[in-house]
Amino acid sequence: MLRTLICTVMILMLLPAAGSAQEAGKSLEQQNSKEMAFGQLSEKQQKLVVGMLKKLFKEGKVKAEDSIRDNGSFVPYAYVANHQGKGQFLHIDPEQEMRAEVAAHAVQKTIVTNALRGDLAASGLFMTSKMPQGIKEKTKQELAESIKGDRSIEDVRFLMVELQHLGGLGLLMSVPYWENDEDKWVFGKPISQQINAELQATVQNMMRKAAQKQKNSG
Repeated sequence: MLRTLICTVMILMLLPAAGSAQEAGKSLEQQNSKEMAFGQLSEKQQKLVVGMLKKLFKEGKVKAEDSIRDNGSFVPYAYVANHQGKGQFLHIDPEQEMRAEVAAHAVQKTIVTNALRGDLAASGLFMTSKMPQGIKEKTKQELAESIKGDRSIEDVRFLMVELQHLGGLGLLMSVPYWENDEDKWVFGKPISQQINAELQATVQNMMRKAAQKQKNSG
């Protein structure tokens, strides 16, 4: 089943990501996936990677915001970058009907597969959800006060973006959005927090298992 889901993902190429993403790619492109996954980023590389992830977020959320304005939501997709900083979208074939969580799982598996192949260094997984857990009460209050008209905090949804880099960095961006009294979608300020480097951990684990399997068969 998983293999079938992965095969349904269509990859659409974009123009290369510019600016900080390309700079990060130039600094890191000499490393292969194994070296990056098991290595440690220098302070300079960490700054470049943070810039690369922010670039992915900025470029990838344009598609999300357009889809929300048109439909109020969208099927989960990813915007990823290779080791040279070139960006591309990963999304599910629109003819494939599946629940959002299944689509997100399929895209995540494709991200890992491409990272193992050496075709991917960073990823941003885009999806929508109700208010996520862990938001501070002060933030909730500020958000509630920012909503105008007859809308309430219960009317707010979130654009959730999980940003991961193979070198060992993870960020979660949460963007609140809601419909105002004129039936137009309004986007709030992004809420950022650091998360576990799940992409690196997953790739490390799979590489170790593959190496052990090869050793045992030899």
